[in-house]
Amino acid sequence: MIAQNQLPPENQAFVALVNSQVQRVTLELRKLEAMLEAGLVAPSVLNEFRRAVDEIRKTSWNVHQSMMGGGD
Repeated sequence: MIAQNQLPPENQAFVALVNSQVQRVTLELRKLEAMLEAGLVAPSVLNEFRRAVDEIRKTSWNVHQSMMGGGD
């Protein structure tokens, strides 16, 4: 992995954008968690959401492992 400070400025801006987006989505997911606890969601919608969350969880785990120098 390349250190963020070794990237050209345009890439550093993209990294900052990605970091900001991940932080924003994390906050939104925490809000959504509270709403889901009410149980007012269609099972099919909830099932698709769970699949998407599982996929992003696996991707984020793999990226984190790669960043830390480890494999699966």
